[in-house]
Amino acid sequence: MEIRSGSIFFPRTRGSGPRTANSLPMVFTRQVLRAVAGLTGYTAQFRPDDHHLGQFRVQLNPTVAANTVTVSATFGLRDWSGDWDDEYTGTVNFVVLADLESATAPPVRPDIQILDAEFNQVIQFFRSATHLDTANVRADNSIPLMERKPTGVRLYVDYDSSAGLPRITWLSGEIEVLSPAGTRTISPIVSIAPRRESLIQRGEASHTLNFTIPEELCVGVVTLRARVFSTADPTFRSAMYERTIRFVNAPSVRVYAVGVNYTGQGLSLAAPTSAQIASAFTLAERLYPTGEVLTTGYQVLPFSVDMNANISGGCGDGFSSLLDSLEDLRGSASDIYYGMLPSGVNTGSVGGCARDGVASGIFSSQGVAVHEVAHAFGLPHSPCDMTSCPTQPANSDSNYPQYGNYPRGSIGEFGFDPMNNVVYDPASSFDFMSYAGPAWMSPYNYARLLQAGGGPTGETSASFAASALTSAVVSRPPGNTPLGDFNPVPMEYLHLRLTIHRDRTVEREHSFHFSRLRGGNCGHRTEYAAEILDADGRTLICVPLGCSCNLCRPNCYPVIIRDRIPMPEGAAMLRVWEGREKKIYEEAIPDPPHVQLKSKTRTSEGLALKWEAKSDSSAKDLQYILQYEDRPGIWRGIAPRTAETKLVIPWDFIRRRKQLHIRILASSGVATGAFDEWIAIEPPADSPPSAPPKDQPPVIVSPQGPLGAGSIVGSYLRAVAQPGNPIRWYDDAGAELSGSATLDLRGLPDGQHTLRAVAVGGDALQASQSILIEKEGSRVTYIRDFNPEISTEPHVHPHPESDSRNNAREKQS
Repeated sequence: MEIRSGSIFFPRTRGSGPRTANSLPMVFTRQVLRAVAGLTGYTAQFRPDDHHLGQFRVQLNPTVAANTVTVSATFGLRDWSGDWDDEYTGTVNFVVLADLESATAPPVRPDIQILDAEFNQVIQFFRSATHLDTANVRADNSIPLMERKPTGVRLYVDYDSSAGLPRITWLSGEIEVLSPAGTRTISPIVSIAPRRESLIQRGEASHTLNFTIPEELCVGVVTLRARVFSTADPTFRSAMYERTIRFVNAPSVRVYAVGVNYTGQGLSLAAPTSAQIASAFTLAERLYPTGEVLTTGYQVLPFSVDMNANISGGCGDGFSSLLDSLEDLRGSASDIYYGMLPSGVNTGSVGGCARDGVASGIFSSQGVAVHEVAHAFGLPHSPCDMTSCPTQPANSDSNYPQYGNYPRGSIGEFGFDPMNNVVYDPASSFDFMSYAGPAWMSPYNYARLLQAGGGPTGETSASFAASALTSAVVSRPPGNTPLGDFNPVPMEYLHLRLTIHRDRTVEREHSFHFSRLRGGNCGHRTEYAAEILDADGRTLICVPLGCSCNLCRPNCYPVIIRDRIPMPEGAAMLRVWEGREKKIYEEAIPDPPHVQLKSKTRTSEGLALKWEAKSDSSAKDLQYILQYEDRPGIWRGIAPRTAETKLVIPWDFIRRRKQLHIRILASSGVATGAFDEWIAIEPPADSPPSAPPKDQPPVIVSPQGPLGAGSIVGSYLRAVAQPGNPIRWYDDAGAELSGSATLDLRGLPDGQHTLRAVAVGGDALQASQSILIEKEGSRVTYIRDFNPEISTEPHVHPHPESDSRNNAREKQS
């Protein structure tokens, strides 16, 4: 460490401020690794007369270049007028603390140099002018980086083997990560053969020296200091390369898991467990612009409608009905409700379906969940040509860019999977919203997901993607406010369900209205509009109606309307119009039904409720939805709509609550009445214990999917647990291996390892799962796992020494 002092003089001036000036370069005997500047004093005065002090600003900023440090000082002085119209002068005194390269360190090799670095979490613009058309070229590293998301660093290293120095055959290196969450030195994923920059192909992972920054370090402003060196002789090394990167605090993607207990088609199939559904979103967490896909809850939905459908005709009646049920469960929540069908259901050629806020899919690859949930956020299909996907996707996004000469639907830029060191080449990789593969994320849809619902129509694809990526950084509010976050006011919305046939007859299903946030809309606008009038025939609102995603095609019938429209006070008439002139439906809106809770009985199965409702209208058939208040103002459905006036709430659904705020909605068609009441929860003595079911372990460990015998696919493990529970990884000696749910296996030495994922809940209950693996080079083999247990006492780390390899269960502390 060396210390130097200096000063910067600011001569008399007026009419501008604050001003910036640089010191003379401070030259040190060796390369400067890092430097800080501190203020030791200053003088400041108005000239020629004194004034009241309104604002005084002094700021220092050091810049390091090889063995020199230059200090930039910002200085300003003004009175209360708010203008810099008075003469002022001053001097800023400072001290520089410089950390120098060791005097005994070997000299830097001039034949090897780090030229640039690409920071890629999923997809990134980098040297795009070399392979993209002008309309799609963007600045290097201009796609923002998300907090709490593993980040890949690709170092572009130039090596001149003709310099006459001892030859370097294999190249390694290290990156020192200085993060607000801690400092860590990271080794590269693998060593590479060095080459001239002109020979580096970005599509080859082995042509750049690649690193993975763990997600727990990816927060705030992070400084990276990189150096590369020969694997055979680390004294053959490059100069230090330093960059500062910023991570954006993006909100978590919230998914409520619904396991479908399917009894149609002559089958009786158990619902997928919450852990199975959560593990299906591992890929979504890697692709989406978020640090976490959070599973916010779980419930089972009995369902029996035939799911067999042909994708050429849309999703089919089965998926349409399933999405309707999910909408009933979603209520006023903003989470995506995802219903997973068990393996064995015949869905024909349809793998999944989605619309605004709800999605469903079969129990299969993770690509289904990623694709369908993006639909629920408002993303349409991405186009692709007949060569890439013989089955053309319906309702393709007409604004999707044509990236250079790449195939239609190409991801456009080079994608990168930092956990598996895999590069996705835009010449052969396609956007995940198309039907072509291999699938990855494009910059365009990454930007759309950043806006959580897409941008306005009419913009060119290039300008939209550019504005979306720019707004993700520039328009972010200060502090920890999530991207695009604001405080909308809940309003009364009518969840309108209509079917319009070719002869223009209209079938209206029972539609409920209640207070909620609007959210996005999935689907396309139709030529139909809904109008609501008051008792005097005056129009209160008139809005175009949307056709649900994949449930109908343009110019095809029936048109299935699933839309949310404002429900104003004083509504007395609903009309549906085709175009501006043709009225095809009219219905009077009566007073809402009156609902009253009649009884509540505690049984061994759950809390049995009975109610009654009366309607002043001629409508005899009423439909009901029973909801509970999960958080203030957030109402979720306990079950889909029913014509019955009774329902049993299972104890599993409410056992952790001391009281439950329930609401019964009753619809006579459009008019909706409501009754709400707080109910004390007192489970009977013979009710089942509150431990999780055996087939739903509180923690599940998954390498990109369900864990099974054989080799682990990929180079990392991912643990998921109950919503909101932080997860850490430990070895068998109690040492922490990872401060997040992701464990990078590449850092483990060869041999057998017992690894434990631990999740600690807010009530001090712990859940854990341990697995035994064997690592040999890049091959990791799963041997067995240990059944999870739940502790009733707070858990303490590290553990006392124990040989957990010889115990099927490890004793809890």
